Amino acid sequence: MAFDILKSRYPNDVECRIEGQLPLKKYLEVMRETNVNVDQIYSYSYGMNALYSMAYSQIVVTGAEAECNGELEVENSPIVNASPNLECLIQQLEKIVQERNNIEDIGEATREYVERNHAAEKIAEKYMNTWLKN
Repeated sequence: MAFDILKSRYPNDVECRIEGQLPLKKYLEVMRETNVNVDQIYSYSYGMNALYSMAYSQIVVTGAEAECNGELEVENSPIVNASPNLECLIQQLEKIVQERNNIEDIGEATREYVERNHAAEKIAEKYMNTWLKN
């Protein structure tokens, strides 16, 4: 419903795709064609789909509550936090559409964020530091 409303308000600026149940290879192909991905708005944190999106320099709209940032020891996040509320989701997506000239800059920030916080080497280092403390 949020996508339908957004498409009716911005018919020349928005294309919405809803894809599901795809094998990873096909999913990544579809993802490469987007600027903004909405995923897991029913959660307090983001998952692998958000990480894939950020690695492709895309804007991510997902659950990204303060608790998530605290657990990850992150102060600033380019992730757009959304809750499972129709008005909230529309508001967040409309803001992106209205500020579409910034999509590339936000995409770069998401790429930097995922590299800084989720690169395999960084995660392995955190794991080893935790392991060695015990």
